[in-house]
Amino acid sequence: MRPVSQLSGHAAKALRLAGSSHVTATIFVLGIAILFFTSLAEATHGRELAVQAFIGSLLASWTYPAHWPLGEWLGGLWIMLPGGPVIGAAALINLGAAGLLRLGQLRRKPRSMAGLAIIHAGLLLVLGAYFTPILRLGNGFTLASIGSAISIIGLLIHYLAGGKAKATAPAKALPDCGKAMQMAIRALPLAGLLAPALLCLPLGKAAANLFGGAFILGSLIPLSAMLLLLSALVSFGRHYPEQPIRLIVLATLALVSGLSGSALMAVVIHFERPPVTELRSVLLLVGWACALTTLHVEKRRLDGLAALAGASAILVTLSFAGLMTASEAPNPAIDQRHWLILHVFVIACGYAAMLMAVLFANVRLAGALCGMDADKGRGIERICARALSSGVILVCIGTFTGGLWATMAWGRFWGWDPKENAALMLILWAMLAIHCRRTGLMQGPGYVATVALTGPVLLWSWAGTNLLGTGLHSYGFADGAALWLCAAYLAAQLALAVAGRKRMKNDGA
Repeated sequence: MRPVSQLSGHAAKALRLAGSSHVTATIFVLGIAILFFTSLAEATHGRELAVQAFIGSLLASWTYPAHWPLGEWLGGLWIMLPGGPVIGAAALINLGAAGLLRLGQLRRKPRSMAGLAIIHAGLLLVLGAYFTPILRLGNGFTLASIGSAISIIGLLIHYLAGGKAKATAPAKALPDCGKAMQMAIRALPLAGLLAPALLCLPLGKAAANLFGGAFILGSLIPLSAMLLLLSALVSFGRHYPEQPIRLIVLATLALVSGLSGSALMAVVIHFERPPVTELRSVLLLVGWACALTTLHVEKRRLDGLAALAGASAILVTLSFAGLMTASEAPNPAIDQRHWLILHVFVIACGYAAMLMAVLFANVRLAGALCGMDADKGRGIERICARALSSGVILVCIGTFTGGLWATMAWGRFWGWDPKENAALMLILWAMLAIHCRRTGLMQGPGYVATVALTGPVLLWSWAGTNLLGTGLHSYGFADGAALWLCAAYLAAQLALAVAGRKRMKNDGA
């Protein structure tokens, strides 16, 4: 095959158009939209009819049901989209054309481009698996599983061996507060995690009930609120006693991390199961992971920004955990399948990384509105990008292991269930943000706003199936209060993204 530079003018233009980054971004957006409306249609028409109408048709249309909230105003709203085969065919063409355009880059930069080439090859197999049942060539399970595994391997290679990491600022030393206080700050997270287990030796499960009850959760909420206020003062304040407040922020964050670990371990001891079998324990796991991550980052930065994001994450997860009712007897399929335990644990860690990316993006947007220093803001953007990349890898691995479990539990790798659709939506949205940043389609303000808007997609992926009340993964709550709470968050997130992006552009960030 001749190089692209030797093709005729019209052929080269067609190839560049088919493989352009704009087309890739458009396919991401259309894929997210078709998955979202497929899930909505499943709530009213059932899975088989919805999948046939949206995933298996060339054109898809959706009408807002009159019996849904605000149906008297929105009932009859009609939306038309290209169907699954059209989007899939466009993705096949785009992947192939993009691969041809980047052959030269693969020769010049083998380490940085090899991972992308493997990702593209895996995705081509996954798309081929999608078309095999349409063409009556089989169910596509083998191609889908092999392609997914290849894509994940390529993703890992791309981020681990894609080039030298940029130099980062050296870690700052802990505040001069004495060796005892420094050791306490380092030891509190581990001590909190081990305390319920150690106390259970002489006291039995009563200790676990104490740690997992209102005592821990009731103390975590005011502590997290205080941490939020103090870290905001450190992050955005201009005149403050720097050393004492920074020390208090760090010590409070370490205490909150320890208490979160205590609550998590207490749930494990009480139910005698990993913290992945019901929604409340998963929320506690995510909150603990966020607390540990932000404590590590805050010890390196000492500027309050990581603590601000961590306190927000803990408050969010605790607030939702408080609405949950712990399940004493989960589904036997959940309780006995090791693949599912791995799936939920990995994907929960991916959710934690995604949540931290969203919160760091929100800190950047809020900081722009409060006049944050540009250098400090760029540092937050780098942390945000790393968290989002880590989240993509973990959610991809978690989704793949979930498919392996579904094969054993339900006899199929993928079934277009609303929860599966939502996980794929989250991956596509995060990849859209990463793609646009790396190809220059979005600069700092647009990228940060897009990452911040990952929050609503994450919320939909996490709790959207509960609000729909349909599908094999439906669990937790599905009441009207939750719906309006999610709507209020969506409005607030949109307002912050728009206002913060505008201020960042005006400031030339």
